[in-house]
Amino acid sequence: MNEYSQMMADYYEKYDAKNLLVDRAFGRYQLSTPAEQKLIDRVYQFEDFFSDMRFNPGSKTQEFISVQSKMNDTDEWQDDFVDLPEELEYVGPGNFIFRVADLDDGVLGRFETSKYTLTVAPGYETNDSVILHEMIHMYQAVLDSLPSFYHDAVLWCLYKFLQNRVADLDKRIMAHGHILNESSLSRIGGCHDILFLLKSFELDLRMEYPLGTVFGYGMAEDEIAD
Repeated sequence: MNEYSQMMADYYEKYDAKNLLVDRAFGRYQLSTPAEQKLIDRVYQFEDFFSDMRFNPGSKTQEFISVQSKMNDTDEWQDDFVDLPEELEYVGPGNFIFRVADLDDGVLGRFETSKYTLTVAPGYETNDSVILHEMIHMYQAVLDSLPSFYHDAVLWCLYKFLQNRVADLDKRIMAHGHILNESSLSRIGGCHDILFLLKSFELDLRMEYPLGTVFGYGMAEDEIAD
């Protein structure tokens, strides 16, 4: 190992995983186009909106990670949290690649799980509803790589939150979750399951959008027409 390689190895050894992600993300940012930098800036602005999908303390999903544990060498119990898998512990925008590029068939955004890449069409790098839609896909890809109980916990917490905030929520879930509807959506644009629906509604409320705006596929227009 030459002197430079040893120096870099020593440098990275001193950094934890989160700092490494920051370094890598900064490097990618510097190499991005101005449009892609605008997209990345928006993603970071919205990062806290997805704390529930990352099981952050203080989020809607905190109750699913809260425990009592004893302090070292004492009998005193204290509030604590279960250890999360690394995929959740360190997940954030720094894990992903962001692109602004033409997409097929007039698609405005796409998340490619195999490449951990979020892409939006030119002109949509600051379109919040498109970005938020793809960010749901982005963080759900992480959840879906883990045992299904993480997915279920997020779904349940979102349902509880929306239960008294969205009229006819159960009816909306049933209509959306019908196999004919889900399979049709899947053929057009990939998986948009009930968790995706609920998270999109929660984001609509945050952004003061008509319901269905973040979900897309004409849902908001249908809501207005009704």
